[in-house]
Amino acid sequence: MESSFCAEGQSEMLKGIFLPFISPSHLVPVVDLGRIFAMHGVDVTIITTPANAAVFQSSIDRDSSRGRSIRTHVVKFPQVPGLPEGMESINASTPRDMASKISEALSTLEGQFRQLFHDMKPDFIVSDMFYPWSVDAAAELGIPRLIYVGGTYFAHCAMDSLERFEPHTKVGSDDESFLLPGLPHKVEMTRSQIPDRFKAANEFSYVMKRVAIKKKKDLHASEEILASSIDTLIFII
Repeated sequence: MESSFCAEGQSEMLKGIFLPFISPSHLVPVVDLGRIFAMHGVDVTIITTPANAAVFQSSIDRDSSRGRSIRTHVVKFPQVPGLPEGMESINASTPRDMASKISEALSTLEGQFRQLFHDMKPDFIVSDMFYPWSVDAAAELGIPRLIYVGGTYFAHCAMDSLERFEPHTKVGSDDESFLLPGLPHKVEMTRSQIPDRFKAANEFSYVMKRVAIKKKKDLHASEEILASSIDTLIFII
């Protein structure tokens, strides 16, 4: 049985905006999260670009046909010099120069996203960790912002341990094991098991370090954190 999230004494449904990042590993979980909210009676709008909407639109149409209040609001993806039309998503196979252009184009949409937040008047926003500006946008509207951090909660704890304590720098080879400090259980890894950005600084490690700094600030400013466990989505209050 589906339930509806309505404040006591009110008949209006809660309205939520979901803003996923334009990468399949982030896009699909946030869309699925929006579908779960809609299944429980929340009015859901997912904001994305045409090529990304094509990935999941059939699911949204199917949910809508079943009487759930969910829809996609499509925003035209900006064109920047050298970026082929229709290339709007970043994945593991995206060339670095193209990923940079996609990120450049995406950054220009912030103003449109903010205006949509204002015009749609949601009760809350769910946005990806790669949109740190959405913390301030939600605060300006006086509504909660929930952050989706992507990946599993364990993975984020492990990466936090590597960033804070750098245990991988204290072993003599890639095959020598080390403990991850700061975790409640004994967890061992080797350098060969960790991402390359921890072993040697590169462009990606610089970007992720900036994201990590912003993410930590966002975690304090956001109402809730949405992450994944091994097999399901979890809420961390």
